[in-house]
Amino acid sequence: MGMIRIHTAAKSPFVGRNNAVLSGIHLTPDAAVRRIVRPGAIQAGDYDQLNDGKETVSPSTDETCREDSADIRQCLRTPEKRLQRTPGRPSRLVPDLEEATVSDLESYMPMARSDQLRQQMVDAIVSDRQRKGTDFSIMVRGRPVYDSDLWQRAMQQLPAEQRSEPRNGITVHPRTQLNPDPLPLVLIGPTAFGPLIDPSNRDLVRELVVRLYTAITHEYRHATQWQRPAEATAMGRVRLEVDAFFADIENSRATGLAGQREPFRHTWDEATGWWRQLRAPALWGTLSDDERRAYAERCRRVFAIVQSVLGRGVSSPCGP
Repeated sequence: MGMIRIHTAAKSPFVGRNNAVLSGIHLTPDAAVRRIVRPGAIQAGDYDQLNDGKETVSPSTDETCREDSADIRQCLRTPEKRLQRTPGRPSRLVPDLEEATVSDLESYMPMARSDQLRQQMVDAIVSDRQRKGTDFSIMVRGRPVYDSDLWQRAMQQLPAEQRSEPRNGITVHPRTQLNPDPLPLVLIGPTAFGPLIDPSNRDLVRELVVRLYTAITHEYRHATQWQRPAEATAMGRVRLEVDAFFADIENSRATGLAGQREPFRHTWDEATGWWRQLRAPALWGTLSDDERRAYAERCRRVFAIVQSVLGRGVSSPCGP
């Protein structure tokens, strides 16, 4: 996870912009978006149209959706596996999302190897959240993007010291050569989907669904930060990451992260690492007294959530 400023001689792959407004996600945005469409890409809104006016009957209840299927969307339309368009009850695993959406994500996670199917899973989350009012128009294409080639290009442009950092997503700064758009470009990476897994390992499947959704909400937070580019630039990467990881924990019950102990602990470790960088004298000393008080108070509120999930044995990094 992280924010980068990228420069490359490669020509931008984006060819157009569609001003359709989308919404979705637990976090509250403060700006509006456009969508740049890659030829052939399946947009999030497709999920709300797949079943309009027709019902497709599956020839078999044990039908599987293979990635080499001639029409993956036809497979997604089957009564057993289609991504639902009617708002339903919240999921127990991910309260932000509907039960039907999470069930579909659990079904597809073990087989999600191709760019197309992974993008469809991201779009299913966007489609779910847009019915609840979150605005994805704050980012390029009006949605997070899964594109393995573009991901590799972005990773290659990271500073050497950042390439080994574990990351499930990247937010590419606006007005760079890789992303000339005035909006940030949100990329979701392969680790957000985890390794090839046995579908019978339900605990791991559920953990990966939460990981994917948390990756999207984390990068969404970065996208909201970059609605004010001058302020985001002035904050710098450390403060931006502290804010995003603290938000992950603040929203952890709604995203399902609080129910996944080890991923939650990893998120807290990440937050603590960035917090310690913020508290280093060279950076902490540049903040005003009011800013330092605000950060310390937020750290204590976040730590209270951490204790409620991990127990009283966790040490506080917040300081005075």
